[in-house]
Amino acid sequence: MTDAQIEEKMDLYEAVDKFAEAMKYRLLEKLLQGYSGWNDPEKITDGSLSSAISKDALNDPVTKSVDIANRAMMLWWRKKSRLHGCTRQ
Repeated sequence: MTDAQIEEKMDLYEAVDKFAEAMKYRLLEKLLQGYSGWNDPEKITDGSLSSAISKDALNDPVTKSVDIANRAMMLWWRKKSRLHGCTRQ
């Protein structure tokens, strides 16, 4: 890797780390407000998560970026869990 690529890689990693912190903060905030069931497709369906992502992406993608990312993570985790039998670690 060139020096410029290394610098860009480090910038990307920092951005991802900061964004993940914002995601975790938002998830905790919602949990404390009483929201639950993110990992229960019978309580919150994949379709409802996908619809919420689409709505937020169309209406307010910048302000809702953390919510969009959290819902995408939930869908990603569900698929990973179904395919690979992943559970809490």
